[in-house]
Amino acid sequence: APQAGDAAEPVKLIMAIEVSSNTACAQASKSFAEMVKEKSGGSIEVDVFTDGTLGNENELWEAVQTGSVDIVWSGDGAVSANVPEWGFVALPYVFSSPEARDQFVHGGDIAQLNQILEEKGNIVVLGNGSGATRNLIADKEIKTLGDAAGITMRVQQSDIVVATWKALGLLPTVIAYSETYSALQTGVAEAAENEMSTLITQKWYECCPYIIETEHQINCHPLYIGADQWAKLTGEQQAILKECGQAAADEFVTSERANSASDLEEMLGDGAQVCELTDKQAWIDATESVRKEFCEQYGLTEL
Repeated sequence: APQAGDAAEPVKLIMAIEVSSNTACAQASKSFAEMVKEKSGGSIEVDVFTDGTLGNENELWEAVQTGSVDIVWSGDGAVSANVPEWGFVALPYVFSSPEARDQFVHGGDIAQLNQILEEKGNIVVLGNGSGATRNLIADKEIKTLGDAAGITMRVQQSDIVVATWKALGLLPTVIAYSETYSALQTGVAEAAENEMSTLITQKWYECCPYIIETEHQINCHPLYIGADQWAKLTGEQQAILKECGQAAADEFVTSERANSASDLEEMLGDGAQVCELTDKQAWIDATESVRKEFCEQYGLTEL
């Protein structure tokens, strides 16, 4: 069989994401594939599969380990379910602003986490995307922590996310992404949280029209390739993937933030309402124990 880098036979890599084809993640994934093809002179071809056609994010993690999928752009929750230290970026209020998140990613602090991810997850990180801010949505108006007490809420499978909302006094229930609309529609859950792109593409806001500006998390979604697949590439090809990965991640962040603003406008035009918290510091204080315990448990207090 031709070796990687053999001009006669391009290296074909399969890339998969769970989110839909009309998201910033999907667009950035397609840009990544185009940049890689161009920079490699056609010696690397990346086929992108969207909409969870090859599995949800936990299944895609497994698929990279077995080699049936090569590259994945994943949310932070699925990654931290497999390498718990990654949960640092999903801690509530760990980033005070989008700018603080960007400084963390570009200033080099994230390198320590990426290294842990690579060692424990048998993967190589090519970039950190999204940068979107996550907010709570509910079927009623919430302006204070007291307003949110006792509400049943859909969450993803993540110890940190569950601990966060318990600390805030809600009742988190793990429900699959694909089943969330139905759960909100039938009242199995009265609230959920996510970035604007998910709220609009999955139409969650139709069931929960109140968008509460909790701003509790700012995404650092990793783009990763399996370590075994990585090892088969030449040094030149690896450099191309890293360069294109970071460029695509930056594009993802820019477009996701622009889209978030327009997505919010569209939802407001369709009957959604924004609730501004009157006691945001109380939310930050209520989750201090979650941040502290996590950092002590995983030796990340320096971060």
